[in-house]
Amino acid sequence: MKHTLIGRNISIMLFFSYNAAPHSVTGLSLYVVMMGRQPCWNIGLLLGNKTEEAKSVPEYTANMLDRLHKVHNLVREHLGAAAQYMSTWYNNTTKPATFCNGDRVRIYNAAHRSGRCPKWQFWYGDVGTIKKKLNDATYLVSCPNWREDRLIHADK
Repeated sequence: MKHTLIGRNISIMLFFSYNAAPHSVTGLSLYVVMMGRQPCWNIGLLLGNKTEEAKSVPEYTANMLDRLHKVHNLVREHLGAAAQYMSTWYNNTTKPATFCNGDRVRIYNAAHRSGRCPKWQFWYGDVGTIKKKLNDATYLVSCPNWREDRLIHADK
Protein backbone atom coordinates (compact mmCIF):
# COMPACT_ATOMS: atom_id res chain seq x y z
CA MET A 1 0.00 0.00 0.00
CA LYS A 2 2.79 2.47 0.86
CA HIS A 3 4.65 1.71 -2.35
CA THR A 4 1.59 2.61 -4.43
CA LEU A 5 1.11 5.93 -2.62
CA ILE A 6 4.77 6.87 -3.00
CA GLY A 7 4.65 6.10 -6.72
CA ARG A 8 1.45 8.10 -7.11
CA ASN A 9 2.92 11.08 -5.26
CA ILE A 10 6.05 11.00 -7.41
CA SER A 11 3.99 10.90 -10.60
CA ILE A 12 1.84 13.81 -9.38
CA MET A 13 4.98 15.82 -8.61
CA LEU A 14 6.40 15.00 -12.03
CA PHE A 15 3.23 16.09 -13.81
CA PHE A 16 3.04 19.27 -11.76
CA SER A 17 6.70 20.08 -12.46
CA TYR A 18 6.23 19.45 -16.18
CA ASN A 19 3.14 21.66 -16.30
CA ALA A 20 4.89 24.42 -14.32
CA ALA A 21 8.02 24.48 -16.53
CA PRO A 22 8.09 27.15 -19.25
CA HIS A 23 7.62 25.96 -22.83
CA SER A 24 10.50 26.67 -25.21
CA VAL A 25 8.30 28.38 -27.81
CA THR A 26 5.76 30.30 -25.77
CA GLY A 27 7.97 31.08 -22.77
CA LEU A 28 4.98 30.31 -20.55
CA SER A 29 4.14 27.20 -18.58
CA LEU A 30 1.07 25.11 -19.31
CA TYR A 31 -0.17 25.95 -15.83
CA VAL A 32 -0.14 29.69 -16.59
CA VAL A 33 -1.90 29.14 -19.92
CA MET A 34 -4.65 27.05 -18.32
CA MET A 35 -5.06 28.78 -14.94
CA GLY A 36 -4.09 32.36 -15.72
CA ARG A 37 -1.66 32.59 -12.80
CA GLN A 38 1.64 31.20 -11.55
CA PRO A 39 1.45 27.93 -9.59
CA CYS A 40 1.81 27.89 -5.80
CA TRP A 41 4.95 25.97 -4.86
CA ASN A 42 5.68 24.52 -1.42
CA ILE A 43 8.38 27.11 -0.76
CA GLY A 44 5.97 29.91 -1.52
CA LEU A 45 3.47 28.48 0.93
CA LEU A 46 6.16 28.07 3.60
CA LEU A 47 7.51 31.61 3.17
CA GLY A 48 4.01 33.05 3.18
CA ASN A 49 4.11 34.91 -0.10
CA LYS A 50 1.76 37.82 -0.43
CA THR A 51 -1.67 36.71 -1.56
CA GLU A 52 -4.12 38.76 -3.55
CA GLU A 53 -6.63 40.87 -1.71
CA ALA A 54 -10.15 39.51 -1.45
CA LYS A 55 -12.36 40.40 -4.38
CA SER A 56 -15.99 39.83 -5.18
CA VAL A 57 -16.84 36.97 -7.50
CA PRO A 58 -17.68 39.20 -10.50
CA GLU A 59 -14.43 41.18 -10.06
CA TYR A 60 -12.35 38.01 -9.75
CA THR A 61 -14.04 36.46 -12.79
CA ALA A 62 -13.56 39.57 -14.93
CA ASN A 63 -9.91 39.83 -13.85
CA MET A 64 -9.29 36.14 -14.56
CA LEU A 65 -10.94 36.31 -18.00
CA ASP A 66 -8.88 39.37 -18.87
CA ARG A 67 -5.64 37.62 -17.84
CA LEU A 68 -6.58 34.45 -19.76
CA HIS A 69 -7.36 36.44 -22.92
CA LYS A 70 -4.00 38.23 -22.69
CA VAL A 71 -2.12 34.95 -22.10
CA HIS A 72 -3.90 33.17 -24.95
CA ASN A 73 -3.20 36.04 -27.36
CA LEU A 74 0.46 36.01 -26.33
CA VAL A 75 0.63 32.24 -26.87
CA ARG A 76 -0.96 32.60 -30.32
CA GLU A 77 1.58 35.27 -31.29
CA HIS A 78 4.55 33.18 -30.10
CA LEU A 79 3.27 29.99 -31.77
CA GLY A 80 2.67 31.88 -35.02
CA ALA A 81 6.19 33.33 -34.95
CA ALA A 82 7.67 29.90 -34.23
CA ALA A 83 5.64 28.32 -37.04
CA GLN A 84 6.78 31.02 -39.45
CA TYR A 85 10.41 30.47 -38.43
CA MET A 86 10.14 26.69 -38.87
CA SER A 87 8.40 27.12 -42.23
CA THR A 88 11.14 29.46 -43.46
CA TRP A 89 13.85 27.09 -42.25
CA TYR A 90 12.20 24.09 -43.93
CA ASN A 91 11.68 25.95 -47.20
CA ASN A 92 15.32 27.11 -47.24
CA THR A 93 16.72 23.62 -46.64
CA THR A 94 14.39 21.65 -48.92
CA LYS A 95 15.28 21.02 -52.52
CA PRO A 96 12.12 20.30 -54.51
CA ALA A 97 12.20 17.35 -56.89
CA THR A 98 10.57 17.86 -60.27
CA PHE A 99 9.82 15.14 -62.77
CA CYS A 100 8.44 15.12 -66.31
CA ASN A 101 5.94 12.80 -67.96
CA GLY A 102 7.66 9.60 -69.00
CA ASP A 103 10.50 9.82 -66.44
CA ARG A 104 11.42 6.53 -64.79
CA VAL A 105 11.56 6.83 -61.01
CA ARG A 106 12.27 4.56 -58.08
CA ILE A 107 9.43 4.41 -55.54
CA TYR A 108 10.21 4.55 -51.81
CA ASN A 109 8.65 1.70 -49.81
CA ALA A 110 8.68 2.23 -46.03
CA ALA A 111 7.37 -1.27 -45.18
CA HIS A 112 9.65 -3.05 -42.73
CA ARG A 113 10.30 -6.75 -43.06
CA SER A 114 10.35 -8.47 -39.70
CA GLY A 115 13.46 -10.40 -38.86
CA ARG A 116 15.64 -8.33 -41.17
CA CYS A 117 17.85 -5.47 -40.07
CA PRO A 118 16.51 -2.15 -41.45
CA LYS A 119 20.05 -1.16 -42.33
CA TRP A 120 20.23 -3.91 -44.96
CA GLN A 121 16.75 -3.53 -46.44
CA PHE A 122 16.29 -2.14 -49.92
CA TRP A 123 13.90 0.79 -49.53
CA TYR A 124 13.37 1.53 -53.24
CA GLY A 125 11.84 -1.69 -54.55
CA ASP A 126 9.59 -0.57 -57.41
CA VAL A 127 10.51 1.32 -60.55
CA GLY A 128 7.67 3.31 -62.04
CA THR A 129 6.96 5.74 -64.85
CA ILE A 130 5.52 9.21 -64.37
CA LYS A 131 2.23 9.39 -66.25
CA LYS A 132 1.00 12.81 -65.17
CA LYS A 133 2.03 15.70 -62.95
CA LEU A 134 -0.98 16.70 -60.85
CA ASN A 135 0.63 19.57 -58.92
CA ASP A 136 4.07 20.61 -57.67
CA ALA A 137 4.37 17.64 -55.32
CA THR A 138 2.00 14.90 -56.54
CA TYR A 139 2.40 12.62 -59.53
CA LEU A 140 0.39 9.82 -61.11
CA VAL A 141 2.79 6.88 -61.41
CA SER A 142 2.38 3.54 -63.14
CA CYS A 143 4.39 0.42 -62.38
CA PRO A 144 4.25 -3.04 -63.99
CA ASN A 145 3.98 -4.63 -60.51
CA TRP A 146 0.82 -2.66 -59.64
CA ARG A 147 -2.74 -3.32 -60.78
CA GLU A 148 -3.64 0.38 -60.94
CA ASP A 149 -1.73 3.64 -61.21
CA ARG A 150 -1.00 5.36 -57.88
CA LEU A 151 -0.76 8.94 -56.69
CA ILE A 152 2.73 9.41 -55.26
CA HIS A 153 4.16 12.41 -53.43
CA ALA A 154 7.48 13.75 -54.75
CA ASP A 155 9.16 12.88 -51.42
CA LYS A 156 8.43 9.20 -52.06
